[in-house]
Amino acid sequence: MLVDGLLQTREYAHALISYFAEPDASDDQINNLVDIRMERKRIFGTDSPTKLSVIIEESVLRTKMGSHEVQQEQLRYLLEQSKLHHIEVRVMGMENGLHGGIDGAFHVYDMPRYFQDIALAMTQGGSLYIEEPDVERLRLRWAKLVEEARTLEDSTNLIKTLVEGNP
Repeated sequence: MLVDGLLQTREYAHALISYFAEPDASDDQINNLVDIRMERKRIFGTDSPTKLSVIIEESVLRTKMGSHEVQQEQLRYLLEQSKLHHIEVRVMGMENGLHGGIDGAFHVYDMPRYFQDIALAMTQGGSLYIEEPDVERLRLRWAKLVEEARTLEDSTNLIKTLVEGNP
C-alpha cells in the first residue's frame, strides 16, 4: 500500500520508478515513465474530477523514499490533496498489524453506467484485472480496510505531525 501514483509528486515517483526499474533502464526511459505517471493526474483537472479514496500504510509515510526533502514534499502534497473534496486519504496505522491490504495493493473501479465495474490487483509479477462477480470480494475487503484504518481526520493529523517533523 504505497502512495498511489495519482498522489505522488514528480520527485517521489522518480525515486520509486528509478529504484524498481530494470537495471539497464536509461534515464530517458525512467523520465518517460515518470512523465506518464504525472500525466495521469489530468483526471483531477476537469469540472467533475474523478473521486479517489486511498489507504496508505503508516510505515510508508515514515519510510524515506529518495532524500528527506523528497519525502517531506510528498507528505505536504498528500496533506494538500487530502483537503480536496474528491480525494480521501486514510492511513492504516502500524498498530493494526495484519490487515486485508498487506498482501498487495488493489484498486476497485466503479465504472459509469453501462460498463462493468473492474478491479486491478498489483503483484510482483504484474497487474491482474478482475471482473464481476469477483470484484465484489475486493469491494468487501476495501470496506473492512476503511473500518480498520484511521479516520480521515486522524489520518490528516498524522500526516501533519510527520510534516512538522514529529514522530
